[in-house]
Amino acid sequence: MRKKILFVLLISAIPFSLSAQNYYTGNGGAGTNMLVREINASALAKDDQWLGAFIRSVLVAKFNMYSAIKAAETEAGLPGAATCILVGSITPAGASIYTLTIRIDDSKTGLILAPFSRQANKALFTSGKILNEASEELLKGMKVELTDVGAAEIKKTDTNDLKAKINLARGKAANNSGNTLETMIYLYNAVAFDASLLEADEILRTISADIRSGGLGQAIRDDIESRKNWEKILTDFEKFYTEHLPYEIIFTRKPVQHGTTNYEDATVNLQFELTLRKSEELEGMSRVLATILTGLDATKKREEWGFARWPYYISLFGAFKTYTVVAELVNDDGKVIDTMRFDMRGRLIALRKTVYADTEQNVVKVYTKVKADRQTLGDKPFVRIASINGIGSEESANRGFVKISAADELPSKYMQNIFIVATR
Repeated sequence: MRKKILFVLLISAIPFSLSAQNYYTGNGGAGTNMLVREINASALAKDDQWLGAFIRSVLVAKFNMYSAIKAAETEAGLPGAATCILVGSITPAGASIYTLTIRIDDSKTGLILAPFSRQANKALFTSGKILNEASEELLKGMKVELTDVGAAEIKKTDTNDLKAKINLARGKAANNSGNTLETMIYLYNAVAFDASLLEADEILRTISADIRSGGLGQAIRDDIESRKNWEKILTDFEKFYTEHLPYEIIFTRKPVQHGTTNYEDATVNLQFELTLRKSEELEGMSRVLATILTGLDATKKREEWGFARWPYYISLFGAFKTYTVVAELVNDDGKVIDTMRFDMRGRLIALRKTVYADTEQNVVKVYTKVKADRQTLGDKPFVRIASINGIGSEESANRGFVKISAADELPSKYMQNIFIVATR
């Protein structure tokens, strides 16, 4: 029995011991210490300069996972002196089009060991696709040979990990520019996607402690200036979340037939489903709100300053709002067959120190009398969301207005708070 247990333990340990080695052959670049500098993004608009830190964090993670190279953002993070240095820049090349240029230099000779250059739209950077390509190409330049498993896995993206890195980079950029509110928003979002982000926790502890104590503007002795400082935070909170709603539209990309075929005029009705639901950012929004309200209470001046009923009276909360969605039916040649415009409703409710979302879920929409001939319909028609409130889907994603994603089937409805349902 004892031998059997030992055998089981050894077998169960095998995948873990092999997993780190299964992505590459040979030594995988062992003995290489790579210092990865922040990608220079100073040529980008201020709101996009966080991309430099984001790209660096992705590259460091990829090198450490898919090779034996030790990569770090600082010398202190390396086991020894840096043997090579990664540098790069990202520059504008058109509307939402960027050029990423990277090279890895030998730290002693200065010779270029591995170059990479690619031009693409912003969405391909934030989705991780271009960075996956960069990682693979740079590893190849560093003479790291990936296995078939490694070559397949390096092209994949962990969505939550990517969102955590994006929010961490944006939070650090906001903190560097002195924007307390946006620092909290993005770092709380980052921690929601990856609770192990110690760097985000450290910054949040400092900011939250100051705000929760009522210390926002404490260095400003004049009471009027202190109130102005708080008023700006409250106004910025409403503005930010009006422009970055914690909602997500999920829709079924592949339409299915609705009802029977009309043989007389050779048409069919095609349906798809969609839902407007809360996104992961809602949790971060609640934590930001709770921090602000605790800080306001600590000032002992909430009523005197006129903020006693904040945030319940601001336009962000309370009433249902409509969001106009344009959905297109497209054939496999990329031709739009039909367009549908409709409204979806959602509202945000602030209850004590928590934010709740009350949204229209799991709705069926039908394109009627679609010509069923191959020239019109093609072999694989699909649905795409063209815009929401007049904002194109790609722009909505870039701006963080409302997330839009396709799925094979909709997720289950989330449970609603009883109080929220009762106040409809």
